[in-house]
Amino acid sequence: DINLVPQLGSVNVGSFRRLEREAVATPGAFYFTYWSYRDSPPVNGVPGQVPTLVDQGLLVFGRAPRISSHAN
Repeated sequence: DINLVPQLGSVNVGSFRRLEREAVATPGAFYFTYWSYRDSPPVNGVPGQVPTLVDQGLLVFGRAPRISSHAN
């Protein structure tokens, strides 16, 4: 129950949280997040280390994929 990347608290609520909970409650579901660092500002000359966008998805056999994007 830790975040491995810097994540705004406002991201981990609402629709994001609902999809996480649905994934946990659905046996055989494949849940994923894809973090984008594009346009993340550099810090002390080092390329950006804070993601600017997260795509979140849930794949369940026999259902349409559910994928949404959230600004970070």
